[in-house]
Amino acid sequence: MATTNRTRAFAVGAICALSAAVTACGAAPSSPPITSAPTASTVPGSPATDAWRQAMLANLNAQRSKDGLAPMSMCSSLTRAAQNQSDAQAAQNRMFHSDLKTNAEAAGYRGWRLLAENVAAGQRSVDEVMTSWMNSSGHRANILGGSEHVGFGQATGSGGTIFWTQSFGAGGSC
Repeated sequence: MATTNRTRAFAVGAICALSAAVTACGAAPSSPPITSAPTASTVPGSPATDAWRQAMLANLNAQRSKDGLAPMSMCSSLTRAAQNQSDAQAAQNRMFHSDLKTNAEAAGYRGWRLLAENVAAGQRSVDEVMTSWMNSSGHRANILGGSEHVGFGQATGSGGTIFWTQSFGAGGSC
């Protein structure tokens, strides 16, 4: 399967920016909001899931450090949102964006002033997906943007494709 990625950002009062970001990436129409809770096997914070998330956070913050930017901190509510997004993509065996605002708020990230999301499919490791995102201007902009919080999701579809999600935010409750 070919490796692909897409990006989407949402900022309060910037509906045009949302439309432009989705159009510029060639994203498919949005699917319904994700409201399901993480499954027991994907609950953020379990020992089986923490190692890859810590590796992704270290990689992301190393990229930010190269540009003189402050590190982001892991946010449990954004991690739930990202994991829900990856789980939904794996269940449908396709990459897509849903209603980012609804997903983040349903996961507990409220009071935010900025939200953004990176999704990817097909990369086999944290280093591979981070390289893909850093080589894409829209994804790179989300990684190096004004977010202060981040959460990560990863799930494997029935065909073995890994679906990755990074959920970014600023001003919200973790």
